[in-house]
Amino acid sequence: MPGGKQDWLVGTGATRAERTLMWAASLGGVALYGWAWTTDQYQWRWWQYLLAMVVAADLFGGAVANATNSAKRQYFGALSPDAGLAGRLVHRQLLFAAIHVYPFLVVGLFPGGTWLWAVVVYGGMLASVTLLDRWCPVYLQRPVAVLVLVAAIVGNALVAAPDGWAWFIPVFVAKLVVGHAVREEPYRPAETDSRADRPAGRGAERGA
Repeated sequence: MPGGKQDWLVGTGATRAERTLMWAASLGGVALYGWAWTTDQYQWRWWQYLLAMVVAADLFGGAVANATNSAKRQYFGALSPDAGLAGRLVHRQLLFAAIHVYPFLVVGLFPGGTWLWAVVVYGGMLASVTLLDRWCPVYLQRPVAVLVLVAAIVGNALVAAPDGWAWFIPVFVAKLVVGHAVREEPYRPAETDSRADRPAGRGAERGA
């Protein structure tokens, strides 16, 4: 495992490319609601737009960050003695997922949603993470997680989301089910490849 200061966002030793992808996704979430604010698209109060930016930045960026090899190495590797509270938290897939109470925050602080929507979205996510963490064989975790994501996309098209949150369910699932809950073998760019932050060719990567 790469050394250096513990990084619980993208993973210790994350490459420049991994960090760039995460921050680009986060900024995309900020831009989404920044544009909506300038046009007052949803007729929210100023603090609602700001809060929506924070939620979108965390979910957009987190979906990308949790899919990186550095994050997989950090979250599923051996827990270091100096991991602290954050380290112990991200090593517990179900607990990490449970603290993401965003569906209730969206319904409670923004107009147009129902508590039933929040309960179904949150409960479905927790059930999916529990399935992967407790009962699903490792070799089936990724296809099962993608199946959950497909179901989330279809469900999202059939059930009306709160105003301004049409993207929420698939991205929520992408971050916590597909990204964080799936155990995968992490890889690093080949040390002999001078393009350390660029994809290496077939056979040029190695397991961590």
